Amino acid sequence: MMCVFFFFFQAEDGIRDAQESRGLGDVYKRQLQYFSKLFAFNIEQSEPNAEVQIRVETIIRESTREIFYNICRGLFEKDKILFAAMIAFAVLRHDGEILPKDWGFFLAGSGLLDLSGLPEKRAGPWLKMKDWAEIVTLAGCNNAFKGLDECVVENESAWKEYSECDDPHERPLPGGWSDKLSSFQILVVLKMLRPEKLVFGVPNFVKQHLGEAYVESKPFDLMASYIQSDAVTPIIFVLSSGADPTAYLMKLAKDTGFYDKIKVISLGQGQGPKAEALVETAIKDGENTKWVCLQNCHLAASWMSTLERMLENIAGNSDVHADFRLFLTSMPTKSFPVSILQNGIKLTNEPPKGLRANIRGSYHDIEEEAFEVCTKRSEWKKLLWAMCFFHAIIQERRKFGALGWNIRYDWNNSDRAVSITMLSSYLDEQPTVPWSTLRYVIGEANYGGRVTDSWDQRCVNSIFARYYTPAIMETEMSMDPSGHYKARELDKLSDYRNYIEELPSNESPEVFGLHGNAEITFQKNEASKLMDNIISLQPRAASSTGAKTPEDTALELISSILARLPNPMDMDEAHESTFAKDPTGAVNSLGLFLSMEIIRFNPLLSLMKKSLKELQLALQGLAVMSATLDAMFAAFLVQKVPPNWESACYISLKPLGGWVEDLFKRIEFMECWLKQGPPTMFWLAGFFFPQGFMTAVLQTHSRKFSIAIDTLAFRAEVSPLVYNSVLAPPAICYEDSMQWEDAKAPENGVYIYGMFLQGARWDREAQALADSQPGVLFTQMPIVWLDPILTNGKKISEYASPEGYYRCPMYKTSTRAGTLSTTGHSTNYVVALNLPSKESADKWICCGVAMLTMLDD
Repeated sequence: MMCVFFFFFQAEDGIRDAQESRGLGDVYKRQLQYFSKLFAFNIEQSEPNAEVQIRVETIIRESTREIFYNICRGLFEKDKILFAAMIAFAVLRHDGEILPKDWGFFLAGSGLLDLSGLPEKRAGPWLKMKDWAEIVTLAGCNNAFKGLDECVVENESAWKEYSECDDPHERPLPGGWSDKLSSFQILVVLKMLRPEKLVFGVPNFVKQHLGEAYVESKPFDLMASYIQSDAVTPIIFVLSSGADPTAYLMKLAKDTGFYDKIKVISLGQGQGPKAEALVETAIKDGENTKWVCLQNCHLAASWMSTLERMLENIAGNSDVHADFRLFLTSMPTKSFPVSILQNGIKLTNEPPKGLRANIRGSYHDIEEEAFEVCTKRSEWKKLLWAMCFFHAIIQERRKFGALGWNIRYDWNNSDRAVSITMLSSYLDEQPTVPWSTLRYVIGEANYGGRVTDSWDQRCVNSIFARYYTPAIMETEMSMDPSGHYKARELDKLSDYRNYIEELPSNESPEVFGLHGNAEITFQKNEASKLMDNIISLQPRAASSTGAKTPEDTALELISSILARLPNPMDMDEAHESTFAKDPTGAVNSLGLFLSMEIIRFNPLLSLMKKSLKELQLALQGLAVMSATLDAMFAAFLVQKVPPNWESACYISLKPLGGWVEDLFKRIEFMECWLKQGPPTMFWLAGFFFPQGFMTAVLQTHSRKFSIAIDTLAFRAEVSPLVYNSVLAPPAICYEDSMQWEDAKAPENGVYIYGMFLQGARWDREAQALADSQPGVLFTQMPIVWLDPILTNGKKISEYASPEGYYRCPMYKTSTRAGTLSTTGHSTNYVVALNLPSKESADKWICCGVAMLTMLDD
């Protein structure tokens, strides 16, 4: 009976997780009826045995595996490991191998906001204060981890090596802790110290407890789905960009003897009645048609209700021929009927990922005739290779997030096909290779036509210019620093296809023009998405830790925030110099900017105080829990900033603890300015609207010298002096940071500090940009002098880099993307400054180098 119960638990858990996955997309919706049919099919197919015990174990094993495989056929690759992990976690939690307090800590961490009461951190700067807080809290509230904090201090060198190595997920924990902790508790430690390595740690955990089959990607198997289908169950191909399942469908038709009896129709304007008639013919014992494939259902949203009605009639029609099959293809869309999604067999077929697979696909699409058509054979072959390589590079850069592109663009095969046609035409029509024309027409117009961010357009142009250069015609030019990818002149199309198979199966970030640290950024982004999805699939009670109820956890957070929440700032308490008037009789521009900042911060503080007290009463049962308060409660349990606070504050990616600390430091800086007068240096990250600060600095200079503000621009000078940001992680703090009282304001302009550099570092000795140190994703910028200068009527390019400089954009957060404002810039964008560089600006453009005013944690 226990085995039978365990089976039903697993099956029910699979159903629950599949239903919870609705948050990941409507295409993942399923009904109990689907699982019932699948369960019955697996019972019939499983090996019979007269022994009840063996028979039950066989059914459990086979059904669990087959249900998992069937669901995974309809999941996109990025979600398969999430589904496998949720099954593993649920099974082990049910068996008591994952304890509630361990699970709660894995999801939400310690929840500490006030770190002042913690023991002194006796480890070096490699250990962040946030991580130390997690370790101390875990050691104090969970007996399994008792003494972990002391072990970290006593064996600091071993733990430092663990925290900085490339493969912590493969190594035992220092101090023998791997022998003391369960496999899940080891995963908790990995999440604390190396969260980006969860992308490897979680699959290893699943493999250890469920088996290797649950983490390996299965090849696309249409035959298996066909065997499990019937005449009233549609097979739905969920499409992704670049994927086309038609070839697989035609092969299945050949293998099953229906090649001459399949009809394919692409839906669109006016095609609905034709499709309906075709289905009506096929459901009967038609002579010519047994299978029907309706392609691109997402293009016929208005006809989907008709399709839903047709399938309802088919399901209730006992006269449907047994050989009838209906195949549907669609991109993920909300217009697709839910009832069809729930009852159909869903399959995903994604194009292979990676540079080699992308280039292979490009050369596979080129016909022999098209390859031989151009008259300039040598130029054509090399530039065609460069075109396909460029196409692959810009597509595969997307996985690196904002380091690759500020916005994710959907370049597709049609962009490449049009560009190849243009290339052939221009080469045939011109006596020599028209380099500038090709760079503009292909790089800027064709591919750039999809780009909406000007900084991304600059990057597209730089990447294209690296490959479309006369140097490619002179030798076997290397397309990457390692020399693995070369622009070769080969004879036949088949020779290029063979050469492509010799290319590396995996590529490093340097191939894309990025620094090696970009791989760590990629892992951090993927791990963050994985954890966010795991958290989003949890019922509220799962987020509580130990003996605490969710209400207790939230009430402690509320008390902690209320105890430190400052009062709104009072402009009547301002220092006499804060709002002093300039010679024109107007309030000085910086003082006016400060007043606008206070007007933004004060309502946020009032909202926080009011909503915290309301939630406190609601959790105590003394007031009604509104939808807004309930959303606050849910956010607190997973260390997220509540939606009602987010709508009233500046953009930020920080978790709740980091956000609160950041806010309090901003208020502290503002109050200091308000009550003590203008500071000698300005913490740029402390502003609600730093773009307004830039305008205020220019306005101050304009009024001082009676110069029109539109004739001014900033000259940035990076100082040899440094001042640590109050929120900078210890590992990137300067040891020779100057004292605040030693700073003196410049005669013109302002000093700013608190910016972080991503994609590169600042070399203080060379006073220029330099490559990042391995493993160091962000570094602090020294103090920067913003000096307003006259442009003398010259139009200064917003994006072009002067000789010897890199035009470096500055953003508020690491996502870089934001809402397009009336200025034509993203609301996340602050300003662009020229930073000295001893190397070509194109290098830093391809590296995605930018300054940020705040980090994510």
